[in-house]
Amino acid sequence: MLGGDEPPECPRCAAETGTLERQVREDIAALGDLADTEPALAELAYALAAAVDRGADESPIPPLAKELRATLKALTDAVAVRTAPDDDDEFGDLDDPE
Repeated sequence: MLGGDEPPECPRCAAETGTLERQVREDIAALGDLADTEPALAELAYALAAAVDRGADESPIPPLAKELRATLKALTDAVAVRTAPDDDDEFGDLDDPE
């Protein structure tokens, strides 16, 4: 009602971004809350996506795209490991009496 239901968007996030960076930000936001080293990986992914969006002014695009893919894979793997159910028992519930 007073506009305080959602936090204001940070100026850096609201700044003009390229298509790839905007998509990377949306995809990472969909992962939910980040923990441990995940925020650092997210920031690296944002920077790499921005560099790809700017074009080959600073670096050739293929190495940037390869590094971006590797960073996003590391991030999604870290989130998957952290949020995976705790099934370290290879026999399931066979040891539980019924």
